[in-house]
Amino acid sequence: MTRDLFQLGMRSHPFLAIAAIVAIASSAHADDADDLKRQGLKAAQDKNWELARELFQRSYERDPRPLTLFNLAVAQEHTDKLVEASASYTAFLAQPSTPDTEPFRKLARTALPALEQAIPTLTLHAMDDGHAFAFLQACDCLERHKHPRRRHDPQLAQLLGTVYSGILDERADRD
Repeated sequence: MTRDLFQLGMRSHPFLAIAAIVAIASSAHADDADDLKRQGLKAAQDKNWELARELFQRSYERDPRPLTLFNLAVAQEHTDKLVEASASYTAFLAQPSTPDTEPFRKLARTALPALEQAIPTLTLHAMDDGHAFAFLQACDCLERHKHPRRRHDPQLAQLLGTVYSGILDERADRD
């Protein structure tokens, strides 16, 4: 009987039928996202932050919920994805506050300044090509040999590589 009514509804109200199908598909996505989030929480409890980050990312892609985004930011922070963590905390704080998210908003507001201090930055002042080139070679040397006083940072290495190749490209264009 219910199936007959559903088929009748599909013929007489095709938009309602489409909406029902979309609602069912959305529910399945939400269930999948919930499962991924639960698995991510378990991985975080087990201190398996790489797995937790991956699971929270997949969960958020399927169903972008604010608390999943917060969990993703925490996992990104624990896996040294500091720029991504900062962006996730900022996106979380940009969403409307609810009673459920308010305690986590306070944590995100506290985490952001600490992240900003921890994210490596590089400031180059205007200098002639020779000095800039020598500076970047020194940075590259530190990165390649993983200087014992300096923590390896793939994001900084990528930035240095980009700047270094930009200088080389600029020099090639002049020659």
